[in-house]
Amino acid sequence: VISFHCPPTQDGKPLITNESIAKMKPGVYLINTARAGLIAEDAVLAGLKSGHIAGFATDVYAQEPPAMNELYLHENVITTPHIGGFTTESIENATGVAVENLLQYLQKL
Repeated sequence: VISFHCPPTQDGKPLITNESIAKMKPGVYLINTARAGLIAEDAVLAGLKSGHIAGFATDVYAQEPPAMNELYLHENVITTPHIGGFTTESIENATGVAVENLLQYLQKL
C-alpha cells in the first residue's frame, strides 16, 4: 500500500507515472488524499486494467466537482469527497487557532 500525504512536486509533474508503476510490486494499492497532480490518472487506469495495481482510492480530483470518467468508475477504485478535515475536533481546533492568532495580532496594535 502506498498512501500519499505530501504537497505537489515543485515542477508540477506527477509522482505516479507508467514508469514508477512499473517499479512497484504487482498488486499494489494506491491511496491519494494529498493532491490530484501527484497521480497521472491515465497511468493508474492502465495499471488497474493490467492488474499491476490492485486498487486505487482518492478524495482529490483534477477537476472539482469531479467528472465521472473511466478511472473513477473502475470496479477497483474508491472515490470519496475531500472532507477529512470536517470533524468536530478539527473545526474546533481551527477556530481556536484563528481566535488566538487574532488576539495576538490585536495585542500588538
